[in-house]
Amino acid sequence: MERVLFVHAHPSDETTATGATIARLVRSGAPVTVVTCTRGEFDELLPTLQPTADRAALGNLHVDEFTRAMATLGVEDYRMLGEPGARWSGLPPRQYADSGTTWGAAGPEPRPDAPANALTRADLGEVASDIAAAIMRNRPDVVVTYGPEGLAGAPDSRRVHDATRWAAEVLGVPLYVLGDYAGRGSVRVDDPESLGRKREALGAYGSTIVVSGETFSRASGAPVPIAAPERFARLRPPARGFGGFGLLSRIIACVFAFVVGGVAGAVLTVIHQSSVVVGSVPVPWGLIAALVISAALLAGLRIVYETRIVAGVAAAGLLGAEALLALGTPSGSILVVDNLAGTVWTIGSVLIVAVVLAWPRLPTSRGGRMRTPAAKG
Repeated sequence: MERVLFVHAHPSDETTATGATIARLVRSGAPVTVVTCTRGEFDELLPTLQPTADRAALGNLHVDEFTRAMATLGVEDYRMLGEPGARWSGLPPRQYADSGTTWGAAGPEPRPDAPANALTRADLGEVASDIAAAIMRNRPDVVVTYGPEGLAGAPDSRRVHDATRWAAEVLGVPLYVLGDYAGRGSVRVDDPESLGRKREALGAYGSTIVVSGETFSRASGAPVPIAAPERFARLRPPARGFGGFGLLSRIIACVFAFVVGGVAGAVLTVIHQSSVVVGSVPVPWGLIAALVISAALLAGLRIVYETRIVAGVAAAGLLGAEALLALGTPSGSILVVDNLAGTVWTIGSVLIVAVVLAWPRLPTSRGGRMRTPAAKG
């Protein structure tokens, strides 16, 4: 059963955006962990409640509501970012505060009165490290968070996306984000029990959410259907190596590889018969150097460019130069003679090419797919 880690910015986000999916996963027996990064100190209270300027008290209230919501959804493993289990080893615990949201010239941005410990003011590397600590502790098969634009562009949720994406890519964990990116990974949870759990968990946030029939709404938001599909898509890391190059760069890389391979093939063919006597033992240093250098060159190109194409082009240059210099003449070849060194160099270079091009591509990330398991009962 896959382990799933959800990373959210504020209390209630996990329920409004992913509550039915969490409930379904828990009911199926999947280990679920929820990490919330702030305490929502700037969340807007319902009009029926008394406004408060005590942000710390409001944050504590939201943590209590978050705890009740987790119990309702059946999640036993949950924590705030910066606490043990979601804090990089060796660093003292810290509390990330809500950055709030205001409308600026470029769209949603943090409030000007956001505290010094606000999530958006924290170093992105530190936030990503704390999320990485949660990933390493729980070893999830899948991490779920927001898309690049966050939730309605809110600054903290965008920050959470950036930090979570960084941590997931470094650790090689499949990342799923909320939304219909490229139309893949859509999940629709519509079984009554999961939706019932989501409705009940939404009710735990009595300070900021109103549940009315089949909809819920925030203090200043429009009603949202509780049964609205919760959609996710796999976010692939940027193409690396040869796959990340443009067409012109690929052509230049191949031309360069062919030239380097040809020069190496010519030089190594010239020196492969060289030897030196150490004591009374002849050491074929030329043959040894030729085999080692050709193997290092082709393997290095294969690893650096993460493709067989560049290494294959270099191999063509190397073997082509070797074959050209080994062509027989009426007086016989003087560079590749019919002796042990010539035979080993001819066969060895071909074997090196075959091995380098044949080895399987090493995976750069762990595979994984996010699935909504079948409900039990």
